[in-house]
Amino acid sequence: MIGFRIIDLETIDSTNLELRRLFLAHKVGHGTVLMAKTQTQGRGRLNRQWQSAAGNLFASLLIEPPDHLKDLSSLNAFAAGIIRKSLLEIIDDTQAITIKWPNDVLLYGRKVAGILAESLLNARSAKPAVIVGIGINIDHSPQQTLYPATSINDHLNDKTTREVVLESLLRAWDRDYHRWCENTETTLQEVWLPYMEGKGQMRRVNRGNTAIEGRVVDFYADGTAVLQPDHGDSIVIRVGDVS
Repeated sequence: MIGFRIIDLETIDSTNLELRRLFLAHKVGHGTVLMAKTQTQGRGRLNRQWQSAAGNLFASLLIEPPDHLKDLSSLNAFAAGIIRKSLLEIIDDTQAITIKWPNDVLLYGRKVAGILAESLLNARSAKPAVIVGIGINIDHSPQQTLYPATSINDHLNDKTTREVVLESLLRAWDRDYHRWCENTETTLQEVWLPYMEGKGQMRRVNRGNTAIEGRVVDFYADGTAVLQPDHGDSIVIRVGDVS
């Protein structure tokens, strides 16, 4: 059992930023969950704005994973798989929820959740620490986005709440977190890999000062993807490589 500590705020600039501040001030540790009803500066990957209407879930989880799990690709994949498992407790349709690499969870083909994992320097113990920011559309979904979005309650007769969704999420995380730490690829083969979408997507990645474009052709059970450029050999890409 992780033993989550939940901090619930009315409004904040960003749950990731506030949890980072508390961590650097030595006020929180492993298992802390910080959530807010609204955010004024919610962020997604590549610093994109995350629209933060009240009624949706905006939460950040602080974890201190083992040293061998510093890579964010595996953690990002685990988080996406756990979000999928948790939403299956609410949306009783095993075909409805899929995962789009690198960090989106889809409901009936539309984005319902996103992940922003960020590494921290843990000066207290020199262990890696990571903040996993999670946004889940419950009551509202943004319009005019790069990828079509939806919300959970668009598909329910008996509406759910952010509290119910968070409880389901933490329960699923707690069940599988230690298994992921000890048997990472086996866990991802169960909770993440079978539900992946995105083969055939065009992606641009940064390698040093060079940008490479290609098509995603496969996924590995460590959270990485395989990119096939128009010319040359395929390359393995991680979440942080994608631009």
